[in-house]
Amino acid sequence: MKKNLFIILLALLAVTAGVFVSACAVHEHDYRPEIINSTCSEKGYTLYSCECGESYKEDYTDELGHEYDYDQISWTWNDAGESSAVITCKRNGCTQDQMGHIRTYQADIDEKIERDPTCTEEGSAVLSASIIVNSVTYKNPTTKKQILKKAPHKEVSDNNGVKATCTAEGLTASASCFVCRTPLKPQEIIPKVPHTEVSEDNGIEPTCTSTGLTASIKCSVCGITVKEQQQIAELKHTYISQENQLHCDLCNGVNPIYKKISTSTDLQNISVNPDGKYYLANDIDLNWSNWTPICANGEFNGLFDGDGKIIRNLKYSVSGDSSKKNVTAGLFRVNAGTIRNLTVNNVSVTYEFYENNDNSWSPEYGSVSITFGSIVGNNKGFVTDCTVSGNVSMNCTRVLQKYFVWAKDAKEHTDKSTAYFGGLVGYNSGTVDGCVNSSNGNYTTYGHTQSMVGMLGGSPVGTWYVAFFGSIGGVVGSNHGKIDNCTVNNKFTYNSNLSANCVKNGPNAGWLVSTQNSTEAGTIAGYNSGSIRNCKSVEMKLNKNNSTSGNTGRTDIRNNVKCEGEHGFYGTNSNGSIDASELL
Repeated sequence: MKKNLFIILLALLAVTAGVFVSACAVHEHDYRPEIINSTCSEKGYTLYSCECGESYKEDYTDELGHEYDYDQISWTWNDAGESSAVITCKRNGCTQDQMGHIRTYQADIDEKIERDPTCTEEGSAVLSASIIVNSVTYKNPTTKKQILKKAPHKEVSDNNGVKATCTAEGLTASASCFVCRTPLKPQEIIPKVPHTEVSEDNGIEPTCTSTGLTASIKCSVCGITVKEQQQIAELKHTYISQENQLHCDLCNGVNPIYKKISTSTDLQNISVNPDGKYYLANDIDLNWSNWTPICANGEFNGLFDGDGKIIRNLKYSVSGDSSKKNVTAGLFRVNAGTIRNLTVNNVSVTYEFYENNDNSWSPEYGSVSITFGSIVGNNKGFVTDCTVSGNVSMNCTRVLQKYFVWAKDAKEHTDKSTAYFGGLVGYNSGTVDGCVNSSNGNYTTYGHTQSMVGMLGGSPVGTWYVAFFGSIGGVVGSNHGKIDNCTVNNKFTYNSNLSANCVKNGPNAGWLVSTQNSTEAGTIAGYNSGSIRNCKSVEMKLNKNNSTSGNTGRTDIRNNVKCEGEHGFYGTNSNGSIDASELL
């Protein structure tokens, strides 16, 4: 079986080889010649072609060259007096398709004057044309008559004219033709020349408060005064179109819509018109008198410009006044307008509540709160380019201290103090921009609880609390608006002092005495839910001082001051934004 398959494969290979040899058989070309004659501009040759399509050229002959008929030259003239000659090849079969079949020559022109022109009459000439080809001259059988333009006049002056001056007109020189005496240029008036102006004086520049004078002008040639002095109107103050501008840029005058503040009484009187515009005309010393904030019963909605002046020795003090348990204070109480360019130097704030009525279960004060900033307690508007300097001391004290001769029932008592202290602003929902706290700032909260039970005490169980909350910051205590470009560049110290004393005189007294501080503190802001941008600050110094006495097993101190921001820039940040703050 395998042998038969081998034989079949050999047979198939033989057949395939035969087909391949047949397909590759060599074709022999049969070339037939065809003579292509030369023309005037192209060579002749013999073309050999095979019926399979192959061809080649041999036996080239030179081109014949054109044979021009110089007896049949075509001549033309144009209006400009130019002539051209056209010569055509006369060889049979040469057409315009062949290069050089037609030659065109620009003829040389020979002019023969018949009559010379003058300045009053035209002249004439006869033009003839010719070409030279192969050293043979061929002439145009026709001529052309050419009209020659009149010759130009020969101008000469009839007189010298008169020169113009700054006081009299002049005259040009007249002219005519020397040949025909035709007038060519009539005399014309030359206007007076301008005066040569020089100033006789410098004049006077106008100001915002006085008119000016222009300089008078005279001619240095004739001495005539050309321009008399004229009055120049007063300039307009630059604050006319900008009502928020205090000073005129030109004269430094004060915008009259601003009311001058010169004394502490003037400051207090701002409350009469809280929508007005004011400026500080000079430094004011408040002499540590207990200050009543501007707009103590409302909001300031106007504009106050400190004009770079200083208010010194601001004091605000509350001690055990139940009518002032909850206060907002500062130089201004609440600002909904604009306060700018002001410096406050030396600030003292004292907010104290002592509760020590013996045998009294009812709280004397309960919860109290203070919102205080050196510039403004609560800012809803704009505080810009303001500074706090000198010594700034802000103190909040809360003491719960009671003595009971007889106690038999469980009691709970909480004294809560909330403080929003800011170096410039206590509580901000507006904008604080470009402000500086360069003061030696000390912010202190002091809390103390004490329970004393007398000999007749039974077995009372209760808890007594003093608790601090709020926010303390070098710029803003609690920020819910914007703080931009502000700086705290001096020592910033927050002292949290807590103490508790449980005195047990009775046989079974069981009070729990607790003092707590959950205040947020930061050099820029204690609490932030707004934005803080491009601010700089020193690091904060935080002092926590705790002490217990008496039955210490019944005392509790929780000094949990929050200072979460890096370097102490803020106490707590609640979904606020803080961008590009720098440590000094």
